[in-house]
Amino acid sequence: MIEENRDENLEVTEPKKKGMNSLIKWIVIGTLVLFVTVAGFGGWKYYQNFMAGEKKAREGIKENVRFINRVKKGNNLNGRLAATFGLHAGLTLSDQTLDMCCEANPSNTGFHIHVAEHSVDEYDSLAKSGKRVVDRLFDKGILGEKSIVAHAVHVDAKEIDILASTKTWVTHQPRSNMNNAVGIGDMESMMRAGVKVCLGNDGFSNTMWDEWKTTYLVHKLVNLDPRRMNGYDVVEMG
Repeated sequence: MIEENRDENLEVTEPKKKGMNSLIKWIVIGTLVLFVTVAGFGGWKYYQNFMAGEKKAREGIKENVRFINRVKKGNNLNGRLAATFGLHAGLTLSDQTLDMCCEANPSNTGFHIHVAEHSVDEYDSLAKSGKRVVDRLFDKGILGEKSIVAHAVHVDAKEIDILASTKTWVTHQPRSNMNNAVGIGDMESMMRAGVKVCLGNDGFSNTMWDEWKTTYLVHKLVNLDPRRMNGYDVVEMG
């Protein structure tokens, strides 16, 4: 399970007690959002780039590269810390920014990006490129077995197939999706298609066991079928 948390003063031992094995912490530094893995168990650290002008985008790209290279050189908490290149969401990224990120990204490093959390992300991608979000990211070289796609609520069947074939990870955070009223992704179909799905929370809270329970229940409600999302699938995601 992956948790994203915005509290700078989080006690790192508490999330582990609540069922989490990786912690990503949000810290705002000027125009950047810094994500730090602070727990003594495996995880990632990454920086997000927002579409806030070329100068600020380049600052974010530079910081991503700096940290990724630092981890690759061995400053990684004895192997417990890894790095991904943070991209925020497709709707906040121009094609120019995506191209700059891909060009600057050190080899063998994945990306982290929010994808189709709301349907507006799909419409924005179609307007920008004539392609749906996952297709656009695939063509840019963003996807892969070391990349993480958050949400994927509004992806279609072709996008699911692309996520499966590229071995891209998808994180499911139902409490955040409920809170933002964006819908619930069809994780069961993704898993059947071979997508690697895990649980996250997008900063909603530290109680990951509640994420398990919400996952187990909400898919039954959304589909009006008590047979949906059985416990084995939840355990596999967790």
